[in-house]
Parts: sequence; structure tokens; C-alpha cells
Amino acid sequence: MLESVSKDSANFDQALTYLKNSIVRLDEILKDINSILSIRDKIHVLEKESIKLVDVIEQTIYDFKATLDYCQGEVSLHIEEELQV
Repeated sequence: MLESVSKDSANFDQALTYLKNSIVRLDEILKDINSILSIRDKIHVLEKESIKLVDVIEQTIYDFKATLDYCQGEVSLHIEEELQV
């Protein structure tokens, strides 16, 4: 996507910012996976943890914001705030 945008445009800077944020999130995810695998190797049963589904979905939408902006896409989210998994 960055190759199709002029380096002097605001869209390039915005896309680059989103890319950097995605890299940070990916790093966090990899660290989390590494922690989970380390714990799993030591303990066979992990405690369950409830998380708000809307938080996970909103983070995913944020991760794809640059792509959505580029193609002028929109995501409508209709989910109860208290729904947990």
C-alpha cells in the first residue's frame, strides 16, 4: 500500500504510523504467545480469563484502520458492551 502513495503526502505519514502501531501490537502478541507457551510447558491447566469481546474486535478494527481508510471502508460494530468470552 505504501508503494502506491507519494512519500510527501499526509496519507503516507498516516499509513506509516499505522504500520508502526501494528508492528508494536504484533510484538506484544508474540511476547504474549511466548509467555503462554512457557506457562503451558510448566502447568497443564491454565486459569480461564474473561475478556470483553468488544475490546478484542475494536483492537482488530484499529489494526486494519489504515487499510480501511485507504479503501474508504467502514466497519459497523453492534455488540453488547458486557459480552465476554
